[in-house]
Amino acid sequence: MLVYVRAPRAVSLRNVGEDVCHVLRSEGLECEISEYFYLEDMAKRGVTHVINVSTVDPVWGLYAASTLSFLRVYRGVRTVWYGTVEGYFRRALYSDALFIGHNYVANSTFTKSVLEKFGLKVLGVVPHGVSEEKVRQAIKLGDRIRAELTKALEGKVMFSVVASSRRRKGWEELLEAWSMVDREVRRGSVVLYVSLREVEEAIARAGLSGEFIRYAYMGSLPHDRVLAFIRSTDFMIFPSLAEGFGIPPLEAAALGIPSIHAWFEPLSEFMPRTRLTFDTTGIEEYIEVGEQASGQVYILHKYEPGELAGKIEEAYYLKVNAPDEYRELSESLARHATQYYASKVYRWFVDWVKKTV
Repeated sequence: MLVYVRAPRAVSLRNVGEDVCHVLRSEGLECEISEYFYLEDMAKRGVTHVINVSTVDPVWGLYAASTLSFLRVYRGVRTVWYGTVEGYFRRALYSDALFIGHNYVANSTFTKSVLEKFGLKVLGVVPHGVSEEKVRQAIKLGDRIRAELTKALEGKVMFSVVASSRRRKGWEELLEAWSMVDREVRRGSVVLYVSLREVEEAIARAGLSGEFIRYAYMGSLPHDRVLAFIRSTDFMIFPSLAEGFGIPPLEAAALGIPSIHAWFEPLSEFMPRTRLTFDTTGIEEYIEVGEQASGQVYILHKYEPGELAGKIEEAYYLKVNAPDEYRELSESLARHATQYYASKVYRWFVDWVKKTV
């Protein structure tokens, strides 16, 4: 019995696929992970189960949809699609013939509701998990990095951001919010970020290069080093407007790092409401265009940049003036995150494989 996990190049989903495979192996199952389906090799090696970890998208998902159908119908392979969405399907691009007929597992009730709206069969909801082993390693390494950063940055309060340059990730709102933050807070703080060159250019145009410092380019660090980076800071800012799950705040919580983010589904499904979360003002439909146009109509959860600015200020003063309260918040978040350890939530896939032998 051989389980094949297919996870694309997208950083977050690749990490999910690796953690799923690790849990399967820890339960004595043979598992391999790849970015692509290598059909000839899979046939030779006798693959019995396939877990596809990817966005369910009328454009990006065509390769997965057609290949899973072939494997299931013509080779008798047991398949499941562990999927995510950040909005609705663009009906003009969506083909029932390709997407209906698969077994889906949603990463949130938000994703489940969208998939079922389009007639897809959802076996259940399995939230994304956090690797307990990676968390332990990241805490050790992150604390060493923190000591170095604290010295280099002269004790400033450190905010981290890990987000791509896509519109829905909220960089526009964050840069506007930061310009509204009190001068005292800005002088005593620094934002360290992991993103892409486009974000670096936007920061320079906004005249904020001295307050936003690039830690690394997205995709250049292994997952455990990204976690260590988050641990090395005092707070995570998660300015995102749209998510299918939104794992960075959960990873930060597991590391004892509070996050600042808007309150909307699916974040509200698995994150506790804290003094650093803030309400949205409404939703906006958004179609992404460019070199990697999507087949989704993204649901952007809009918020006032001033609300984000206020929470950044509140976080700063919490750290500076109320260290005991900061520590209590940190510890409560870490306790909360233990229920989302990968060894617990990805047990679903272990049971699925064993039941479908």
